[in-house]
Amino acid sequence: MNLLRPGRRPCALLTCLLVLPIPLQAAGAAQDEVRGTRSEALRQHDTRTSQTMLESELERAREADDLARVAGLLSQLVAVLIEVGQFERALRLADEAIRSARGTGDLELEAWALGARGDAHFFLARYGSAHEDFLSMHELMLQVGDPFGEANARKNLGVTAKYVGKPEDSVAHLEAAREAFRELGTKIELASTLESLGGTYLGLGDHAKALDVFEEALETARGTGDPRVLQQALIRMAIFNLHSGFPDRSIEPLDEALVIIQRLGMPTQETWVHMVKASALASLGRVDEAIAAQELAVRIAKGLDRGVYYANALLELGALLVFVRVDETRALDLMEEAVSIYESLSLPVTWFIHANMARAQRARGELDLAIERYDRAIEELESVRGGIVSEHFRTTFFEKYRSIYEELIELLLERGSAGNGEDDHVRAFEVLERGKARGLVEAIVEARIDLGWPLDADLGQRHRALEKRLAELQKDLMRPTADRASRKALLERLDDAEDELQRLISEIRSRNPRYGLVRYPEPLSVEGARDLLDPETALVVYARTGEGLFAFLLTDEHYRALRLDARPDVVEQRVRNYLDLIAQEDHAGWRAVSLRIAEEILEPVRAHLPRRIRSLIVVPDGALHFLPFETLLRVAPEGGGDRFLVEDYNLSYAPSVTALAQLRGLRGDETAVRKNDLVMFANPLGISNGGPTSAAAQSRSLYESEGLDIPPIPYSVAEANAIRSLALRNSEIYVGEDASESKVKSLPLDRYRVIHFATHGLISDRRPARSALLLAPGHGSMEDGFLQAREIYQLRLASDLVVLSACRTARGRILEGEGVQGLAQAFLHAGSQAVVASLWEVNDDRTVGFMERFYEELVRGATKAEALRAAKLAMIHADGMTEPRFWAPFILIGAADEGVALTPAPWWRRQLAWIVTAVVVAVVIGGIPAWRRRYVTTPRSPQERGGRVTV
Repeated sequence: MNLLRPGRRPCALLTCLLVLPIPLQAAGAAQDEVRGTRSEALRQHDTRTSQTMLESELERAREADDLARVAGLLSQLVAVLIEVGQFERALRLADEAIRSARGTGDLELEAWALGARGDAHFFLARYGSAHEDFLSMHELMLQVGDPFGEANARKNLGVTAKYVGKPEDSVAHLEAAREAFRELGTKIELASTLESLGGTYLGLGDHAKALDVFEEALETARGTGDPRVLQQALIRMAIFNLHSGFPDRSIEPLDEALVIIQRLGMPTQETWVHMVKASALASLGRVDEAIAAQELAVRIAKGLDRGVYYANALLELGALLVFVRVDETRALDLMEEAVSIYESLSLPVTWFIHANMARAQRARGELDLAIERYDRAIEELESVRGGIVSEHFRTTFFEKYRSIYEELIELLLERGSAGNGEDDHVRAFEVLERGKARGLVEAIVEARIDLGWPLDADLGQRHRALEKRLAELQKDLMRPTADRASRKALLERLDDAEDELQRLISEIRSRNPRYGLVRYPEPLSVEGARDLLDPETALVVYARTGEGLFAFLLTDEHYRALRLDARPDVVEQRVRNYLDLIAQEDHAGWRAVSLRIAEEILEPVRAHLPRRIRSLIVVPDGALHFLPFETLLRVAPEGGGDRFLVEDYNLSYAPSVTALAQLRGLRGDETAVRKNDLVMFANPLGISNGGPTSAAAQSRSLYESEGLDIPPIPYSVAEANAIRSLALRNSEIYVGEDASESKVKSLPLDRYRVIHFATHGLISDRRPARSALLLAPGHGSMEDGFLQAREIYQLRLASDLVVLSACRTARGRILEGEGVQGLAQAFLHAGSQAVVASLWEVNDDRTVGFMERFYEELVRGATKAEALRAAKLAMIHADGMTEPRFWAPFILIGAADEGVALTPAPWWRRQLAWIVTAVVVAVVIGGIPAWRRRYVTTPRSPQERGGRVTV
């Protein structure tokens, strides 16, 4: 039996391990006794021997009344006592160390003693007190000018910051400590810092950064020769593997760490190892071994001072019993005992406790109590998320814990089907909406407000310098002389610079008081969603959870929640297969799969659609983001053959219903600023020449690791000419060298209704913010020619529509809850109401006719959705064009129910080419009789006839 349900494991188990008090490397981790660290000799002994040796030395120092030595030895002893779980005694000795240090007047010695007390407070779960001690330590280290001590203080501030609800401060402190220890060349402290930093990234849901940091930590730890540092790095890597879905890779590093821990006598660490191993064993289906390992952790933790370790061990055992479906009653009892310990220690009962208790209550059939617990868990999660400034970390944090929202949705639908009915079904939709596209909704709200970003001149200068460095690195990557090794080094530097920019943006936001005044909208209710719909429009919201696939159908009058008879993993695999078949031109294959997908996820919805419905708005989930619903087939009931969905409905897509409402709200006041019709950028310099030194060839260096290709697109000029032929007034079209990144950034883009790009799209799944539109750099500019998503976020748009006439611009990395991270969402983020983007490689020459028809329909007054449908139908009905690969790549995302107020030129200007042609033809035809009279019928003189006269 496979016990691991996809997407559920990291929240079902190991939730408390991410917030468990993890042993700090002693705050006084320096190289001598005055700095409060264990000597090299002591490092080679087990913990009990170290304790005995230190206590003996301490007694002699006290007898000699050597306050400096007493303070240093006490700081070392505090670290040892923490390792053996004597937290209360550690705190008492730390206080004595501070008094002794102050008696000497040595500020540096006092700083190390404060750090030791911070450690003790930390392991007694007094996180606020620990944080204050480390702040005081940092201030003193700055006074005495000790860079090593300052770095240690920042490391420990980074560890405690996340426990006092400041995860981004944690990242900032730990990154600063990381750089400081690198410069100082102190590997032990660097390894410790990396372990903590990786744990913070993992807790925020950024697995990519966590992996990079953990790998560096393990390599560094092995190079120190210090077993205490190594065992912690091994445990961290094991936790990462477990959270990444590779429990089999966790066992070996845990066993290696356990050998070290047992040799050194570190019961605090041993508890931690057994808890992680229990989770890994459960994931592998080794249930009995998992329970035994977790029960051993409970026994060891019970012998430690105070109860936070014991409480967390009880919680993990309870969660494990629920996960393997063994004795849910005992599981709940264990969790309730843990909660009582938390309350006795005046610790908050956090979201992971509520979530695990809810799972136990649900397993016991106590649905009402479980729903109450889930509500409390989500309330806590929302509070934590609300305190995160960085948009990136808000979204990754939410992605990591979205399964709790999913579990509540399942439970509400379960209880609703069992008798509570409509009320629970309505609540299920509202919970779902609370879990979708929150980051995008907040960004749309911020796009409407002038936040004066950045306010601080120094921050602005740092931001410009970083942007310049990024451009220079990317230019270096484009140089044809760069070999593979140098490109690899440049890519690593580029990754670091992008991370630094992300941290700087978070700092700018945190220091800007105007962000604190922004009020974000509440997720829409069913009634609010229905208010968005006219009588001919229906909304279909899909939700993939750990247990199934659901669809929520809304019209202006009705609401229905449907459980689909399809497994999410099977549907997602079928969608990927479907897209491959379309690309391979497998006519029989794609038709069969299209019918099957429609039968599973569409027909149950269509069965409840009123006949009056003409438009569908789809809110996808998971891999359904990449499914062109327009192409789904149904057998016509009249026996007239298969019909595509687009033949029956206008279709558009939205990241969430709340996001759709916000996008519609961007319409604004047309009288405030006179809008120009369109600005277009097409065929930037170098894309069509195909030479080895072209921009196309050079840019592969930046994106080659993701297999991106940049073929010539000569027809983009024809596309520009076709749109120009409509002669829309107040429009500007830039082609070749003029289609530049510098031009895009210099134009007042908020004055254009439509912004159109006919170029290449480069989508990075590894680094979504690096996804880019390829442009010319611009004459004399510092730009690199890549208009990247991170730069698009900073544009100020007020457009009705952005058209991305390029390959795969609707693709990107799917972030749970937020949708597709890539170019399309970046333009919505920047303030566009809607985006037309592509799901796969588009056919260059056929795109010309498609776009021309699309714009013709817009000029005639069609809505965006109607215009796109008309262009698709025109291609479907053309000879040999029924294959979806020709007509279906472009989809419409966002507000689609209104037209674009384009101003058509006078009829004679639009038909000028035909008029000129007709005049020329008329002149030619009209001149033929005169020519004939002159050169055929006019009699010639005798001289002209060669002197011969006729009668």
